[in-house]
Amino acid sequence: MKQKGEFTTLQRVIQTVDVFSHVFETLRQQTALRGQSESTLYNYMHRIALLSLHFKRLPEDISDEEINEYLTALAIDTKSPSRSGFKHTVYGLRYYFRHVGLSKRAVDLPSLKKAFKLPVILNRSELRELFKAPTLLKHRILLTLVYSGGLRSQEVCNLKIADIDFERKTIHIHQSKYNKDRVVPLSEYMAKGLHQYLSIEQPHLWLFTGKALGSHYSGRGVNSIMHSALKKTNIQKEVSIHSLRHSYATHLLEDGLNIVTIKELLGHAQIATTIIYLHLDASGVTFSYKDYKDNANKKLTTLSGVEFLRRFCLHILPSRFVKIRYYGILGSRYKKEVKPFKDKPDITKAVETRQERIERLTGFNPYKCPFCKIGNMHTVEELPKIRSPTNVLYPNHSTTHC
Repeated sequence: MKQKGEFTTLQRVIQTVDVFSHVFETLRQQTALRGQSESTLYNYMHRIALLSLHFKRLPEDISDEEINEYLTALAIDTKSPSRSGFKHTVYGLRYYFRHVGLSKRAVDLPSLKKAFKLPVILNRSELRELFKAPTLLKHRILLTLVYSGGLRSQEVCNLKIADIDFERKTIHIHQSKYNKDRVVPLSEYMAKGLHQYLSIEQPHLWLFTGKALGSHYSGRGVNSIMHSALKKTNIQKEVSIHSLRHSYATHLLEDGLNIVTIKELLGHAQIATTIIYLHLDASGVTFSYKDYKDNANKKLTTLSGVEFLRRFCLHILPSRFVKIRYYGILGSRYKKEVKPFKDKPDITKAVETRQERIERLTGFNPYKCPFCKIGNMHTVEELPKIRSPTNVLYPNHSTTHC
């Protein structure tokens, strides 16, 4: 996690700016309590340290005008066409201000518009050329494994020998991004290469050991292996170690694997992250579905990337909306079998009175004279309510006559 450049910069700012060591330690404790990545803390604090070294004071003591001037210089820096220094400084300041209770200053920082860029993909011929380029077997196995499992650079660095299950042909990745575990398949070809590598190198604990005893490869070491291999090839594309992961996902999609399975193999938190690979697949998207018009049989269909996105977006509900799903006789497969009610209630019919309801249910009209059967009964006098057994039985007893 701690890289040499970051550690040196932090050491300098701790010696130069008062109280910075206390602030850094507080942020590190909060990061640990919230379960956030420590590498994120060091990346942001590296930018905060550079800012504090420039002004010789903490960010909260720097005025907004001075911060804007500093950010403007980073934004127009010709040495960084992608403006990575500017972006990371803005992210770092937001991270810092929110943790020290200055959320308003974090909101007032410049907004960053994320540019939409498609990842660069290596075709299969270029991959074969790349994997043959390294001289050491260890480097060839490392690059091949990154592509074969769609691994991130930090994931391949943290792999242990025990994480490789040769019998089940799986690779167990522990606590990767978003603190998630996942299992990816191990190909037969990759298993043979790993067997050969383990028998020759005989590493202990870590699959790819570093120079120091008991250490493993770092992210910088993996990137260095990738760049050294690229120099020995005729590949003109601007690619990095992460391009092998992009190539893995795109080739799986071209081979007909559905987008949801690819999402799980890559360990994406949201499928929207995986959908970007649809733009790179010219053959379309092939997936299985249940055809309820044909006894719920599973069928395969292929759609273009644009059509798949259109249909996929139809199933995305706005915020706080919930889809109602019916089961049983109201389910989709039984819709045709459910018949509508034969006798629909007549809403135009007048509501019947209490007298009509009693007469309809009992066949007796209590308001007709029981003797002449013609005249209507009228209330003459209501007796006062008294506490007696009669009152309990007949609480509304009154005298009537015809």
